[in-house]
Amino acid sequence: MGCDVARFFRGRRRMIPLLAVLLLVAAVGVGYMIARRGSTRHMERGEWEARWREDAQSLRLWSEQMNEATDLLVAIIEANPADPLAIPTATERAAARGAWCRVADIGIGIHRRTAVHRDFILMWSGGSRRPDRIRGFLFCDAADLTLQEMALRLSNAVAANPKWRKILNEPQPGLGLEEGGYDYLRDQVHNPERFARQYAAAGYLAFLKTLKDFDVTRSDADAAWLLAECDRLHAIVADRYRREGGTYVVRQTSDMTGGVALRAWFPVQKSVANTMGNIRFRRGGEYLIGPERIRELRTRLQPGDIGVTRKSWYLSNAGIPGFWPHAILHVGTPQEMETFFDDADVREWCRSMDAGAESLADLLARRHPEAWTKYAATDPAAETPGEKAFIEAIAPGVVFRLPEETLAADFCAFLRPRLPKRELAIAVERAFSHAGKPYDYNFDFTTSSALVCSELVYKAYESDTGRTGLRLPLDATLGRPILAPTNIVRLFDEECDSPDRQLDFVAFIDAREADLSTFESDLATFRTSWKRPKWYAMTN
Repeated sequence: MGCDVARFFRGRRRMIPLLAVLLLVAAVGVGYMIARRGSTRHMERGEWEARWREDAQSLRLWSEQMNEATDLLVAIIEANPADPLAIPTATERAAARGAWCRVADIGIGIHRRTAVHRDFILMWSGGSRRPDRIRGFLFCDAADLTLQEMALRLSNAVAANPKWRKILNEPQPGLGLEEGGYDYLRDQVHNPERFARQYAAAGYLAFLKTLKDFDVTRSDADAAWLLAECDRLHAIVADRYRREGGTYVVRQTSDMTGGVALRAWFPVQKSVANTMGNIRFRRGGEYLIGPERIRELRTRLQPGDIGVTRKSWYLSNAGIPGFWPHAILHVGTPQEMETFFDDADVREWCRSMDAGAESLADLLARRHPEAWTKYAATDPAAETPGEKAFIEAIAPGVVFRLPEETLAADFCAFLRPRLPKRELAIAVERAFSHAGKPYDYNFDFTTSSALVCSELVYKAYESDTGRTGLRLPLDATLGRPILAPTNIVRLFDEECDSPDRQLDFVAFIDAREADLSTFESDLATFRTSWKRPKWYAMTN
């Protein structure tokens, strides 16, 4: 029967693009009818616009980082001789696993976010919303192609050097990635459903380009970038599959329409995978830790405390190793800083740095006037005007923030360095020296011109001549030394029972997604929090 169908269509290739489009519409329609609760269709126009814009810009960043991680992983594999007796060294295996984890982490996040936009064709029945349907399609198509191109490159590299298959198939509990992750990914490359969908998407894109509403891709920079990515990646993927022929779509019609949604690229744990396609990113701007808990927590903090936070459902969590993706430094309010550092040893150090400085606040105002002005400035619109108490590195750069801003999260915890006040004052001063610097999207700890969140903490407490500081562990990720925020918690766990531990436990605000509640967890629970999977919110 398959041969008869193939012969029938061999002379009718012009029908294939149209059939492909119809199949794509049918597949999305079926998926929508079943999984509409996890989509963007429920959103109001403004909410959808904000979500699409944020996701399109996130995809651009993560596509670049996916390419970088894939480049590194492929380079490691290709540098090792294909000879079965040439066993990779421990260093090579560790580097490969690190790059593979980053590829998988970003891939899981991209797929999860794509599921939210999957019903682009049925979004709003009115013609006035056609430009939004076009933009929704471009996002999904570019995201799928990004993963497809990565998988093709990786599978080609491993096929030429098969001994890496076993290494990449090892489970990665921190990601919820089961054993056999590489085999699963490889099978997706050769999955008829993948080919059929990509062929259908290419046909649908060609159809969209004939519409007047497609002008949206010229007036919208994000849409224009997505279109360029779609065109570029379709050409790469098509070249890889060209040998299969156009009739491949027809032979696999049942595979394409039979599934509700595109299969995930990675074999995540069932509890995660079953939820992933139905997740609505419903709490944008709303977090589980509320104002009352923040105010109570603040009463237990002191300047120099190191915090870790987590906001669930954020694509930005992808690519950052472990459960805790963000690190912060508590410096206290100006009054709290003045009171806490009213210490003879601190004053002596301040005068050694600037003869006219009588206190830490005085020293900061003298050495870093612009930073001090931003830190101490009042904000009439804020709930507690002028009470900035944290410094952190986020997308806008290294900034001072109010407690209500920094601690608006779903999980947070604090640790206290076991250091004298003089060293805590040095850490605060060093942090102030970085205020205003841009965010380091290259995650490069070897430079200080731009910083990531954990780099700010690391460099504030970095050991130096005449200073103990903290010995925080750096790991090689993508060939660069970095401090993952979750490894601060891991370090605490490993040292906790030692009298020489570097950090003390202050507080852990835990959360339960099932009833959207927060509660205070104990030391024992916090010690194991770094072992939680990345998609923990989907399982609790």
